[in-house]
Amino acid sequence: MLSRKTNSFQLQTHPSPSELRSPSDFNTPHSTTRFNGWGVTAIDSLDTMLLMGFDEEFKRALELVKTTRFTLEEDEYAPFFETVIRYLGGLMSAYALSKEPILLEKADELARVLSPAFNTNVGFPYFEVNPIS
Repeated sequence: MLSRKTNSFQLQTHPSPSELRSPSDFNTPHSTTRFNGWGVTAIDSLDTMLLMGFDEEFKRALELVKTTRFTLEEDEYAPFFETVIRYLGGLMSAYALSKEPILLEKADELARVLSPAFNTNVGFPYFEVNPIS
């Protein structure tokens, strides 16, 4: 665990998980990005919150995870690689540390949403995927 002084600095300089919510994906809550609008920073930071002892922040972020729907409009696409490493990786690493069942459920849900990316003739996934098409 990091020292209380370091944790205090982190909390003062970084936004809370509630500020990292869709439709934003980064530290600017009202921006749009190419990261799907599912709250990438909150999900990608779950394991860090646990490792740093930010239990309250983790609990708040977990509530955000519970309400996340991995959907996009028909004409929108999720970048496959970034979605796998940041969302799926964030969910799985936080599950490994916390054993919170919702994290595994959401990881499974996301993996199913992303699976059409492998519907290619060559076996490599498409660069982008739309959960609908």
